[in-house]
Amino acid sequence: MDGKKWVCNALDSSNGIFIMNEGMSEAAAPVYHDFTMLVYTAHGNGTHNIEGKSIEISEGDIFIVNPSTTHYFQRSKRVRYLELYYCLIAPNKISLLYSELMPEFPELGHFFDNTFTRYIHIKDSQNKEIRNIFIRMIDEFTHCEPASKSLINSYLISIFVKIFRRYLHSMNNPVYNRNPIVDHIIRYINYNLNYGVSLKDIANAFHLSQEYICRLFKKHTGTTVKQFVINLRIEKAKDLLKNTDRSIESIAVSLNCNQIYLNRLFKKHTGMTLLAYRKKYYYKS
Repeated sequence: MDGKKWVCNALDSSNGIFIMNEGMSEAAAPVYHDFTMLVYTAHGNGTHNIEGKSIEISEGDIFIVNPSTTHYFQRSKRVRYLELYYCLIAPNKISLLYSELMPEFPELGHFFDNTFTRYIHIKDSQNKEIRNIFIRMIDEFTHCEPASKSLINSYLISIFVKIFRRYLHSMNNPVYNRNPIVDHIIRYINYNLNYGVSLKDIANAFHLSQEYICRLFKKHTGTTVKQFVINLRIEKAKDLLKNTDRSIESIAVSLNCNQIYLNRLFKKHTGMTLLAYRKKYYYKS
C-alpha cells in the first residue's frame, strides 16, 4: 500500500476518539490508517489528494475517510496556511456508530462496510452548521469537563447524521439550483475570496465580458457581483467573530481586507464594530 501508516496511540486512552486542529503550511506526506478520519476544512484553500483524485478544498469542505485509504492534504500556494479540524475514530467506536446509523441510511451500505465507497465528501451548509458542532466538540475534548465523553459522543453522532443527510441530498438533487454559469461564478468567488476577487478577474476566468456577467448575475441572484462579494465578506466575518478565537486582525487578513476598511464596512452593514459584534455574539460569552 502506498503512503506511510499513520498511527495514533492516543486513541487507546481517549474513549476511542482523538480530536485536534492543525494549521498546515507545507504539503503532508501520503498516509493511510486503521482508524476512520473525519476532517473539516476550517480556513484556507488547497487540495485533498485521495484515491487518485485531486479535490480542490476550501472553507466548509468535509470528508469522512475510511480505513486503509491513502490520502494527503496540500495547502494552496496562494494562502499562508490550511487549517483543518481532525476527529480520529477507533475501529470499535466507528463500528458501534455505523451499526446504529446503518438502518437509517441503507443507501450507504457500501460506505459503511468499506467495500466500494472509501470516503464521503460534502460541503457544509451556508450557516456552517456542522462546523459549529465540531468547534463545541473540540472544546469538550480539550477541557475535559464532567460528562465530556457523553457530550462528545452526542456531538459526533449529530455530525455524522448531518453529513449523511447532506451527502444523500446532493446525490438526489441537481447540482445547479441557478443558471450553471452563475453557479460556477459563485463557487469561484467563494474559493478566491481570500485572495481578492474582482469583476475583471471573473471575466478573465470565464472568458466572458464583464457586461454579460453583470446582467446574468443580477438576473439570477437579484444583486450585483460587487454587492455579493461585500455581503459574503460580511457574513464570513460574522461567522469567524462568533465561532472562532481568531484575532480581528487575522480575520481581516484572511478576508483580504484592510482592518480599518473592514471595520467601516462591517459597521455600515450591521450597525456594530467588529469588536462590539464579537463581544455580543461570541459563542463562549
